[in-house]
Amino acid sequence: MKKIFCAAFCTLFFAACLFFAAGAFLGGEDDISEGRELAAFPSVKTEEGTFNTAFFTEFDSWLTDHFSLRRSLITLDGWVKSTLFATGSDQVIVGRDDFLFLADTAADFTGESAMTDAEIAAAADALAALSARAADYGARLIVAVAPNKNTVYPEKMPVVYRRSDSPSNMDRLHAALEERGILYTDLAAALEDAETLLYHRRDTHWNGAGALAAYNAIMDTAGIAHEDYSAYPLVTTADFRGDLDELLYPSAELYDENILPEFDFSSQFIYTSNYLSPMDMIITTRGKGEGKLLVFRDSFGSALIPWFSAACGEVHYERATPYRIDILKQFDADWVIVEIAERNLPKLSEYIAVNP
Repeated sequence: MKKIFCAAFCTLFFAACLFFAAGAFLGGEDDISEGRELAAFPSVKTEEGTFNTAFFTEFDSWLTDHFSLRRSLITLDGWVKSTLFATGSDQVIVGRDDFLFLADTAADFTGESAMTDAEIAAAADALAALSARAADYGARLIVAVAPNKNTVYPEKMPVVYRRSDSPSNMDRLHAALEERGILYTDLAAALEDAETLLYHRRDTHWNGAGALAAYNAIMDTAGIAHEDYSAYPLVTTADFRGDLDELLYPSAELYDENILPEFDFSSQFIYTSNYLSPMDMIITTRGKGEGKLLVFRDSFGSALIPWFSAACGEVHYERATPYRIDILKQFDADWVIVEIAERNLPKLSEYIAVNP
């Protein structure tokens, strides 16, 4: 009986190994990226023609990323952890009331990623230099830090995460910018205490209503006359695929709510670039409004595109870093907007390169 059990166990073990190994070479659902670039199949030889000594390590990484049913197993693991234990993964935090949070923002929340005073000063000085260069071209600069979702909704974080009592990187940067006379929009203040939900529950970013609130606050800082869309009723749709759902449940078809004003932008502006998606590296638009904006932005800026584009005559959006202020040589913008996510503030100095 013992021999039969051992034989059956070994057979099942090797069958499972062969199944997953074969699945890695055959491909399928798991060829779809999980919000990152999957490992490529390694080469046996280097460019110099010698044996690649890292082949077996790279092969292990490739096999880990491509084994059969990877996405389905990750999804099953996500369901078990979130349902039974109210935990997520190394990328996603499961919060209260159906909220998910990006794990990378936890250090901001607890204060573990606090920048040094020297780092804050360096970031503020870099923005001051960028502002001065923009002024040389006749443009004014506004800094807008998009708050982490747990900054706006701290009560939705799990109790195991204790919010820091110290000033955040964002607050300290605002103070440094004020000392240097640099315009900024306090988006955390603009978004707090709203009766309407302003961030997606299952996504890292603000929803349509949150983007609208940010847009209004930035335009108010600039003193630009604009439609605030308060006359239009808010509508809720359930067709938004949250990035955190994709990370935690990659093979499940789950949709989050989006809240935005009932307004048709189709006649308000056109894309003048070869537009494919809001995540294009460069997007240019022409609208019915007046003035020109140069917007350096990240993924939070995607939801701002319709609002800015409809309000202005021309807008040039840049997602690449370092920021290329020399674009103003060809595009005579009136305003330069630097939009950056709170979690990325430690990288801010790297993002700024003041070109001639």
